[in-house]
Amino acid sequence: MSKRAHSKISSGNVLDSMLSSLSRTNESTFTAKKAEAQVAKLTAGRGQTITVDENSVAPDTAIAQFLLDMRAIIDEKGFGANVEVELRLGHITSCLQEARCRPSQEGVDAAVVLSDTQIKAIGAKFNPGVAEMDYKGFLRGVEGMLRGDAYSEHKEKQVVHNMGQSKRIVQDVDPQTNIRGKSMVQVKERLGNIDVFMPHCQYDCRVSISCEFPLRDLEGDMSEMPAAESIRHKDRVSAVGRDLRIDLTKVLEESTNKNLFEVEVELSEPAVNRWLSQPDENGQSWKSAIETSSLLWKMVKYFMPNSGQAFKRNWDFPGATEVQNAYQGRLGIRGKFSGTMPVGFARWHIPLVQSREYFVSEKTDGVRYFLVVAGGNTVLVDRSNSPFTASGLDLLKLVLPEGTVLDGELVVSCQDDTS
Repeated sequence: MSKRAHSKISSGNVLDSMLSSLSRTNESTFTAKKAEAQVAKLTAGRGQTITVDENSVAPDTAIAQFLLDMRAIIDEKGFGANVEVELRLGHITSCLQEARCRPSQEGVDAAVVLSDTQIKAIGAKFNPGVAEMDYKGFLRGVEGMLRGDAYSEHKEKQVVHNMGQSKRIVQDVDPQTNIRGKSMVQVKERLGNIDVFMPHCQYDCRVSISCEFPLRDLEGDMSEMPAAESIRHKDRVSAVGRDLRIDLTKVLEESTNKNLFEVEVELSEPAVNRWLSQPDENGQSWKSAIETSSLLWKMVKYFMPNSGQAFKRNWDFPGATEVQNAYQGRLGIRGKFSGTMPVGFARWHIPLVQSREYFVSEKTDGVRYFLVVAGGNTVLVDRSNSPFTASGLDLLKLVLPEGTVLDGELVVSCQDDTS
């Protein structure tokens, strides 16, 4: 047997081999990126799917529950800080592309609440911001609010350097001279979020709770600081009221030189403190939480009236049997909508109306429901005996007795320039 002789490889051959290998790697990478781009092109505009099949909740109730769930964390981490509760408009999008997520059923009014864990599990994320044209419409809405006495106008300009690890360096800017003021360090720690997916509206919502610590002077000079993760130039107009502050902000991202448009609704410090000061016993904390969350959602309905629609749900919630028994037992008919139905009004009806206890009311073009308070719930039941929920219902059970059944219509009122 003979041994194979070792051949001497020149350095030039080594270099050629490396270049050839690198070329093949680049070719593979290019092919992969081309395929990825083709897939993105084919799926553009589709977005991730979110299940909405009778999976809705009343948004203000979900926000109230979120506030209660965060109480322990706030007590643990909020000492010496201002607790900030804010709601932002934006889109829930796929992590792989910028397309807004789609509902599992098209044409369905829905309000699906997603926790941080749930939104990550479906491969989605919340992207804050609105389109420039919508921003102008929201701005007109704020201008309408400022014409009354309940809100005052506040304008400010800032440059914000996001340094990472919840730290920012903030510089106020003089609106007349554009001269930057003193650099201040701000620490803002996010404690938690929930997202509300509303496919029938222009935008989805994110509600966040954060601890914001007092500003302090920057030690040293900006030039001595590490590079910021992002630099944002903010031009903000706000409507400031007793319980709420509405911020509309035009943001210039320095890294991309692009303008973003943001809409935020923030609870005032007194409103947050009123909620936090309520004791847990006798339902006081829940009552305060639902009243507080209703303040936020009322402003969402002002900007997006369709967010006040009723949303279909399943009959699997706690207290569902009590709700069914309340209205079916009282009206005595099962499997059929028992409400009185409108009839055409003819001349011969006039003596009948005059002689009996009939009343004439304004004709509305709403959706017919029973409103039932039972089993710790306030539920709307439609003509097909399906249950619905809507914002504001939980407040009614605070004033209506158990077993109440009302027959009426749900009417959504649209404000000018915001519908």
